[in-house]
Amino acid sequence: MIKKATTLFVALACFTICASAFAGNGNEVKVIKSDVSNELVKAAESGMNTILLITDKTDTRFDEALEFAGKTAQFSENTMVAVLDRDLEENSALIEKYRMSRYPAPYLLIMSPSGLITGGASPGKIDAEKFAAYVPSKCYNQLLDASSAGKPVFVYIGHGDVGMTEEWSAAINEATTKMEVVPELISINAQDEAEQILLSKIGYKVSETPVVVVINAKGQPTGSFDKIPAASELIAASAKVAAKGCGGCASSKSCSGKEKAKCGEK
Repeated sequence: MIKKATTLFVALACFTICASAFAGNGNEVKVIKSDVSNELVKAAESGMNTILLITDKTDTRFDEALEFAGKTAQFSENTMVAVLDRDLEENSALIEKYRMSRYPAPYLLIMSPSGLITGGASPGKIDAEKFAAYVPSKCYNQLLDASSAGKPVFVYIGHGDVGMTEEWSAAINEATTKMEVVPELISINAQDEAEQILLSKIGYKVSETPVVVVINAKGQPTGSFDKIPAASELIAASAKVAAKGCGGCASSKSCSGKEKAKCGEK
């Protein structure tokens, strides 16, 4: 089963049998065509996201899809493009693992370093900049990995390069020592442009003082504190379950209970 969670302007450059690169809007994008499985392992080791371009012999829009993938990847500094040809035997394990035979060709999937799918689209259904919003940031990848492992998360949001205050550190440490599952701690600078989409996803509201947002083990935001709470409040928030029908990026339900596009699938 595919794990669901909850960027680039380029002219098509030369595309070699193994790898090439897009270059156009500041960031050069690596493009992989062969040995995709091993390249994904390398991407995971280096913390790189991947835009997978699914294609086969029925694909009549390959060039358009490749350009779209390149444009999307260029909005991020840590994203490569990998072409996955379903007609090649070497790709059969990946196709089965991620059930890629169900998609039309061409189709694009966004994959985190740990192999979580955070978005999917057919070329022409969404523009590259909007699709790039589903490419995980560094901190979002940390959150996705924690949720995938069934761990709650404390997201500390401060300002500038100033670290966590002693008071907040003490409160979080006290809560952590009393929890059965040790939570993940993620620290974010509220002014970090790369993390603005994540901050919006978790419901952060601009504050002059540090804020801690609690994410439960299902990836749902379940508490927000702009003043230092008792450890028991942090623990209670981490164990809380959001309203029925709500979910993090891994859920196909919106908070209204209606079906939603699965983490950016278009």
